[in-house]
Amino acid sequence: MKAKRSASLIALLMIAQALFSAAPATAAPEIKLLYPTSLYTGHVPELTDVQPNHFAAWVKELPPNPLVEFEVGPIGGGPLPGGGLAQTIDATRVGNSNTWQAFFTIPGSFPEGSQYEVRARLYSGQEAVASAVQTVSINKSDVPPAAQVVELTSPAMGDTMGFYTQGNQAFGILTGNASTDTDQVRVFYTLSGEGAAPAWKSCGSGRVETNKTFRARCTLAAGDAASGVTAVAAVANNTPPPSPPNQTADDAADAHRVFPYAQVPSSVFVNPVAIKTDPNTCLKVSALARDQFSRPIPGANIDVHAEGPNDQLRFARDDDTPVTNTTDDFQAPDKSHSEKEPAVKCSNFMADGEQGDHNVVGPPDRKHIESVDGTSDDGLFQFALYSGAVGTTSITAWVDSNNDDLMGNSEASGGVQVGWGENPQPPQLAITLQPTNPSAARGSCQRMEALARQGGNPVPNANIDVHAAGPDPSVTFCPVSDGSANRAPDQGEHTSGAHADGTKHIEGETDSFGRFTFGVLSSNEGSTAVTAWIDTTDDDIQASEPSQSATITWTPPGERSITLDVNKSSVRSGGTVKLFGSIDGDAACESAQTVKIKSRRPGRKFRNVSSAVSDDSGSYEAKVRVRRTLEFRTVVIAGGACSAAKSNIVKVKAT
Repeated sequence: MKAKRSASLIALLMIAQALFSAAPATAAPEIKLLYPTSLYTGHVPELTDVQPNHFAAWVKELPPNPLVEFEVGPIGGGPLPGGGLAQTIDATRVGNSNTWQAFFTIPGSFPEGSQYEVRARLYSGQEAVASAVQTVSINKSDVPPAAQVVELTSPAMGDTMGFYTQGNQAFGILTGNASTDTDQVRVFYTLSGEGAAPAWKSCGSGRVETNKTFRARCTLAAGDAASGVTAVAAVANNTPPPSPPNQTADDAADAHRVFPYAQVPSSVFVNPVAIKTDPNTCLKVSALARDQFSRPIPGANIDVHAEGPNDQLRFARDDDTPVTNTTDDFQAPDKSHSEKEPAVKCSNFMADGEQGDHNVVGPPDRKHIESVDGTSDDGLFQFALYSGAVGTTSITAWVDSNNDDLMGNSEASGGVQVGWGENPQPPQLAITLQPTNPSAARGSCQRMEALARQGGNPVPNANIDVHAAGPDPSVTFCPVSDGSANRAPDQGEHTSGAHADGTKHIEGETDSFGRFTFGVLSSNEGSTAVTAWIDTTDDDIQASEPSQSATITWTPPGERSITLDVNKSSVRSGGTVKLFGSIDGDAACESAQTVKIKSRRPGRKFRNVSSAVSDDSGSYEAKVRVRRTLEFRTVVIAGGACSAAKSNIVKVKAT
């Protein structure tokens, strides 16, 4: 009996041990210095007495009652040279984040040029639970040259930081103050998680202005997502411009914990606003792109339309001084347009560069340029206009987010009127309805968007009415996820939002961006005519008010088409061209589709040369090298419920 009890006890102990081993272990708290840390291999961070040094540390797995302190003392501990104790500084938590910070002023007892340790200690109440250490050097201004130092002001410690993505490049802007002898600033970012030793990546630099402020663009490495950035840093550098900063000239630095967000272009401000100027002169104009939080957007692709007073209107480069061009580089649009003509120089009005020309019968032609390098770090794109005639020019600038050189309703825009030799005419009210000719699977809800603009500027709270007719009375309006509030018309001859001929009718108001969004659905194949207008009189009757129409083609589920265009119809042998287009049809068959790029010499068979993947809107693009004259076509193969489709043929001549 005793043996049985012993065996049972052993079995119970083994079960308990197994259960204990299977229980998840609680991760131990960790702390690591965010700054001072080594920004690159061999870098020893410097402390300076020009201003208080900014210490920061972040924590993983917070313990109960967390507290953090920093300590500065000799390497390995012990008393300071000449006596005295290490300096201890209590840290302050940054909001509710896992980051703590403190400021340390170097006392006179710390000799110039010596190396010390900065230690960060994490406490749970009174118990130390984790620590980190970093070797630093002391550079005091009592022995020339004075130490250079920077202080980040934006983003602030623990604040949000915007990143704008154009193509495959993501940009963010760091600003701050610098000490007197600082010439340039180098900037860094890290993707390391909280509580880890930050692995810094260099991402750009900026000059220090005469008022000792700086603005530097941080360009993330290809493949690094802006959403993964956890901290940024800036280091003072005394390399004289215009030479690029040499890392051997680095001095003291600053680093901040950040929370990234994606910048969405939300407004474009064009200056000067409604101005009268002299003909036969140049007028300098700027377009400022801002995001959803009114912060400037760097690197944004800006397109500009200008029309009037006649066909001789020219975009211009402001080169009034013999050395400096005060405007930004621009070019004629390289997609979806073919007509080009010369732009001019402001110094002599001679031909210089190119602008696009939208030929219009009757009214003045619309002129078109796009930025080459995108907006500056201040979010600005600057250009000039020249007119030898008296009259009004209407200017519209927009952020061409998808770089198709077409003004989309979802792209932020702004405008202004310029009067040459007279006061400018009032801006015109206009509406655009997009997409203009979509294909959609029958039974699906096709999203449509109407945008009200006046002189290029969005018009909020404008009353929009919409008609939808065909292919039969079953056509109806349907809800979309981002749809605007709408209602049946309350004026005119209507019954439950429908006309006697079956035309469906809704109305509503534009949002703060001038947009009115709705959906249309048909259960049958055929086409639906959609017309949207700005109902300025709010009588629900379409009269001589601004309007635009579109046609929706309803197809069987899974059907789709594909288009192809090219940015250049001819190129030097060995040069590259950009092929682009879109898949249109059943929404389930548009995004994340593999597009095969095919080419052939004229008269021969097509063969695969490259591939691309369509984005969320069905758009795709690819760059190919052209060594001889070729014809191109793109193809999507059948898969699942999606049909196969092949594009039109485009020809590129090699010269």
